[in-house]
Amino acid sequence: MILGHVRDNLPRVTLPLPGVTGQVFIEFVVDTGFDGELALPSGLVHQLEAIFQGDKPILLADSFARNQPSFEVTLDWEDEPRPTEILLLEGVPLLGSVLLAGSAAASGDDGRRRSLYRAAVIEPL
Repeated sequence: MILGHVRDNLPRVTLPLPGVTGQVFIEFVVDTGFDGELALPSGLVHQLEAIFQGDKPILLADSFARNQPSFEVTLDWEDEPRPTEILLLEGVPLLGSVLLAGSAAASGDDGRRRSLYRAAVIEPL
């Protein structure tokens, strides 16, 4: 199970990724409209033990098509190693719907600070 939080009206989770000098903890926005696994800006990708896979054609939400560099890392997902694609996209790190497939996501509050704290939970079905 992955616990996260809601900030600025967006569900967020922090995941450890294999870095060049050890684990790198990165906060991702959970984006079910992103039909990939992970998207990271170049500054973060270059901190990771990521293997370049080539350029991948993608279609953006505004119907603009372009090629983006694609990388692969091995992610510890549900206590199992999982080869995971990272698209190099500048902006906020995204966790997409492909990585969430087979999982359930829920949000709630801790009963004390409803307006200040909300939790996001992702767990296998």
